[in-house]
Amino acid sequence: MYKDSKGFLWISTPNGLNRFDGIECKVFKTINSGISGDYPRNIVEDKTGNLWIGTDNGLNFFDRSTGTFQNKSLPTVLKSGNFRPVCVDNKGLLWYLAAGKPDEGLFTYNPQNQQINLISEDVGFEIPTTYAFDNKEVTSMIVSTKNDVGFKRLTFKNNQIIKSESFFDGKDHLPQFSHISEYVHQENDTTFWVTQNNYGLLKLNSNKRTYEVFDHFKNTKITNFSRFSPYAHFLLVGSPQGLFIFDTKQSAFVQQYMHSPNEPNGLNANYNELVYVDKEANLFVSQLGNGIDFTNLKKSTITHWLKYDLAVNKLSAKDNHIHSMQHRNDETWVKLENGTLAVLDRNGDVLKQYLHKNLLLSDSQQRIWLSDGKNTTIVDKNFKEKSYQFTNLPKVDAWKIIMTEGEANQYFQIIDGDVFEIIEENKQFKVNPIEDLNKEDFIISKPIFYDSVSKKLFVSVSWWSEFYILEKKEGQWKITSKPNFQFQVYNMAHVANEPSKIWLCTNAGLMKMNTQTYKYEVLDEKRGLPDNVVTGIIPEKNGDYWLVTNKGISHFDHQKNSYYQYTSKDGANSKEYIWIGNFIDNDGKVFFGGTNGINIIDRNLSKVYLQKPKVQLLGISINNVPVNTIKNIDANEEVMLDHTQNSFEVNIVGIEYAHPKDIKIKYFLEGSDKVWQQTSNNTQIRFNHLAAGEYFLKFQAADINETNVSDIKTLKIVIKAPFWQTNGFRFLMLVLLAILGYLLYWLRVRQITQKTKQLEEIKRIRAESEVRAMRSQMNPHFIFNCMNTIDFYILSNKTMEASRFLGKFSQLIRNILEHSRQEQVHIRDEVKSLELYISLEQERSEDTFQYTFDIDPKLYDKDYFLPTMLLQPFVENAILHGLRHKQNGEGQLIIELKIVENKLRAKIVDNGIGREASAKMQQKQTYIKQSVGWN
Repeated sequence: MYKDSKGFLWISTPNGLNRFDGIECKVFKTINSGISGDYPRNIVEDKTGNLWIGTDNGLNFFDRSTGTFQNKSLPTVLKSGNFRPVCVDNKGLLWYLAAGKPDEGLFTYNPQNQQINLISEDVGFEIPTTYAFDNKEVTSMIVSTKNDVGFKRLTFKNNQIIKSESFFDGKDHLPQFSHISEYVHQENDTTFWVTQNNYGLLKLNSNKRTYEVFDHFKNTKITNFSRFSPYAHFLLVGSPQGLFIFDTKQSAFVQQYMHSPNEPNGLNANYNELVYVDKEANLFVSQLGNGIDFTNLKKSTITHWLKYDLAVNKLSAKDNHIHSMQHRNDETWVKLENGTLAVLDRNGDVLKQYLHKNLLLSDSQQRIWLSDGKNTTIVDKNFKEKSYQFTNLPKVDAWKIIMTEGEANQYFQIIDGDVFEIIEENKQFKVNPIEDLNKEDFIISKPIFYDSVSKKLFVSVSWWSEFYILEKKEGQWKITSKPNFQFQVYNMAHVANEPSKIWLCTNAGLMKMNTQTYKYEVLDEKRGLPDNVVTGIIPEKNGDYWLVTNKGISHFDHQKNSYYQYTSKDGANSKEYIWIGNFIDNDGKVFFGGTNGINIIDRNLSKVYLQKPKVQLLGISINNVPVNTIKNIDANEEVMLDHTQNSFEVNIVGIEYAHPKDIKIKYFLEGSDKVWQQTSNNTQIRFNHLAAGEYFLKFQAADINETNVSDIKTLKIVIKAPFWQTNGFRFLMLVLLAILGYLLYWLRVRQITQKTKQLEEIKRIRAESEVRAMRSQMNPHFIFNCMNTIDFYILSNKTMEASRFLGKFSQLIRNILEHSRQEQVHIRDEVKSLELYISLEQERSEDTFQYTFDIDPKLYDKDYFLPTMLLQPFVENAILHGLRHKQNGEGQLIIELKIVENKLRAKIVDNGIGREASAKMQQKQTYIKQSVGWN
């Protein structure tokens, strides 16, 4: 097995080469891929991601850019024979072993110039299965000998052998072993680990040429080891008896994994032929005849004690269902549902067994309290037992007794509906019934909890429907409160770093209750809790805590403010867990009893699982036919499709070997999609009837919580337009349209010429209309009078007055001419024209009237417009018909413009003689002038 840099696992079998992505396998055989043989021997990868694969019938080069085997370009000498690639070094040289042909031995091959160099003929054909150089300089190598006796270590300098050492060849005080070179791991310059079927695991010191044998796990001897793989300071060793883990620091086997029908998440078979661990801690175990098991060592942090086989065979239990647990030092006391009570050591082995005893308490004095319903047995740390028959305690079935510890030498028991305080003095015990509580009519249920800070006793009874709080007053325990909670309380615990609060585990979430006010804060599913039914809690000193809910085990991280749910995918193998008795030991391991033994979570092994999945594009299919258009997706390649290929499928996979089926694919087709889409892992995504143009397919893989996501990869897809949408076709159409347009233009010229006179006539009439409109804007008599006034000033030698008057008059005429071309003018301009007109009339009348403008400032702040010369006729009427004939007093003219109810109100007020008097005076005139002013 070999996992490449893209994340694929390559598996060699006698029936072809398999590429596994965590979900599906693709098989490469001679008939479908061009590989030179169906039994690959070894696989190595070069810097560019290309693979070298040896078979019994030639050396093969897998070109990653095309996804095919490119063997035609190899030298003839590499196309037949038995080859085993060893590595690709830092210079790009391929190191390989050759056998079964005239040129046998260790060679290097330079793909650039196709040069082959012989390194040594005095070597065998086997190398360790754990070998990997990762494109580094080759300084040493382990190989087999010609006769397959022992193994060799070759030391190199500049690709030349400078030292050759042989081990386990029957010389230098070492035994002779055959066919062991595949089973060697070099830990450092002097330490080698070797598995030898008849001896067990061997530790070789190459300097001293001495070795140690490790062939026992616990008290069982094991010798039949197969191949193995290193991980950290562990060796994972396969065997017909399951998978063994050897700790090189402890120099001992520390764990054995075996197949069991009662362990659905365990090994599929016991015969582990080959073990492979990659750099990302993905573990793959080849089961002889039963496929491959795989997981991730960082992700799976749960181990199991008291497994089914141990409980049934050694403890004679019907199953391994845990009833209760207590912890003392390195001991775990376990009560099974069938009544068996066992003591386990720090490795999970059975130390001692008790019959017909119920497990009650592990107290602060490191004593274990047991009961058979009649007598109480206390077991000290040396396993010395002493039995007591407490007076005043009723004799009941042992399972009906619940116990907790209070202050020093103070204990509480609930026995079949009654509560008792037990005081220890001088190794004697005094039993005090808590009468105030015993008068209540309730049914026994867990829990009972003593808070050392508030000195209060909290009791949940009657199937958790009633809750009592007691305090000791004048030597007697009294009920001080009975909160009417709208939830059931299953368990209680202290809140770390908050002395005045305790946790309540309920069917409505996790409650943080104040022990003085009994007010509580609710943590439920709305605030991130995995499940509202919380039955157990284990607080940690740093503020984290562990929960048992209806959904299993959860851990709260106070720094991240989030929960992590442990499921069967993490190794949690029980359907239900006990409520009380779960604990954290001195090493930080958390123990949970359940329906399938004890689950132990060691978060120190992997505080955080940060392994990101990888995402790969497996191919493109058009009309269900794969096309070889994908080169190297890492390089953001471009795929060209014509317009008939605008409906296609892409196959994308997210590679992650801890929980591959939980990985989801997220994708976004830029140029088509508006939001990111999501689908399951290893999926085909179809795009239909895309328009011609450029698209960018972005995709990534993410775990179920989206805490770990892959890098986003991008594939550029160009769909060519059909010929009728090309620039050339468009240009031709433009030329044809231009010719057609010219013909139409020529036909229209004659029509346009005939209408020219008519258009000119229209222009003449329009011009005359504009002049007439301009002239109609003002009384000609006013203009005549203004000219007389100017003439008078000139004749009277009043040149300054004439010039000033003429300036105003000319400005007024200019305004009228300019505004006559506009349908509307700004109020500001209209007011200026009016003011010029009024000032001229005022001067002509020798200042017989005064005028005032009252303009709303808002009209100047914004763009308000009026029809041209709209107000002038009204002002003219006020002057000519009102103020001109006024004889008594000074005349007044007021022009007011206001905004009233979103409308413009114009008011022109004068104190003249009025319309009727003016009309009578005009009738007496010898002629009646025609005024353009409005009446």
